[in-house]
Amino acid sequence: MAAASANGQEVPNKRVILKSYVTGFPTEDDMEVVTGTAPRRAAGVGGHGGQEPLRLLRPVHARPHD
Repeated sequence: MAAASANGQEVPNKRVILKSYVTGFPTEDDMEVVTGTAPRRAAGVGGHGGQEPLRLLRPVHARPHD
């Protein structure tokens, strides 16, 4: 992992996973922390990761056709 992190290809990743199906409110005993690595994603310019946002087919405020 150290070699992959050194060249910027992977970053550490932690997740909280439920061990099984929970009814009601989950407690700490129902959860576990899983650590691993994830591929590094390049941050683009702006808030869209370097990609253009999806365009709507019609404006949200438009009335439906009669």
